[in-house]
Amino acid sequence: MFLYYIKEIRNRSYFLIITWVSTIVVSYSYKEKILFLCLKPNLQYFKTDSFYFIFTDLTEIFTTYLELCYFVTNQFFLIKLIYHLIIFISPGLYKFEYKKLINLVLLNFFFFGIFFLILNNILLPLCWNFFLSFKDTTMYSVNFFFEAKINEFVNFYLKFYKFCLLCSSVFVFIYVGLEFLKINNNIFIKLRKNLYFGFLILATMLTPPDIISQLFFFLIFIFIFEFLLILKFSQNLLSKVTN
Repeated sequence: MFLYYIKEIRNRSYFLIITWVSTIVVSYSYKEKILFLCLKPNLQYFKTDSFYFIFTDLTEIFTTYLELCYFVTNQFFLIKLIYHLIIFISPGLYKFEYKKLINLVLLNFFFFGIFFLILNNILLPLCWNFFLSFKDTTMYSVNFFFEAKINEFVNFYLKFYKFCLLCSSVFVFIYVGLEFLKINNNIFIKLRKNLYFGFLILATMLTPPDIISQLFFFLIFIFIFEFLLILKFSQNLLSKVTN
């Protein structure tokens, strides 16, 4: 039986290696399109101005494309790894444990999808609009011209992507905490205040330094948190009724 598990782990490791290698090849083949998808949410700010990237090192474009391809490949590899882990441990789980695990994974992907859409459609345009607004100001006949370096832009995008991944993980952990904690009214009120303060700090770290963007994302975090509470209390109420 032990050798069977070792053989299964070996075979799944081979599948994961093949997945990583094939994905990195495909990602590099479509590297320009991947870069365009990262840039697409911000093209509206360059309808009248010509927009281009500069590079100051001979290998900078190549290494930046590699960094972007590695990042995309690792995301798909992580999804495949989660799938193989679930399939591997599922025979040793009860049905309710397997169902909770699947729901937790789907909830994580759900929150990640929400924050990814917020990143591309709201957060990045807000950042470009705020910081590029300083380009149009002149003082004592001093003009400012923006020339984007390709590696700095990719690092900027990936940094905000990781922040959105962190936000989705935070709300998943909150949901798991609500699953295991038995909260009375006083503790619940105290926990809510602390979470609101944490949401404010997270919104401040994630958004440009203007109060409107920070309040907007702070309200989004509160809305998602209250939605989780309503969902959890509805599940508890439904389970009591059915029992």
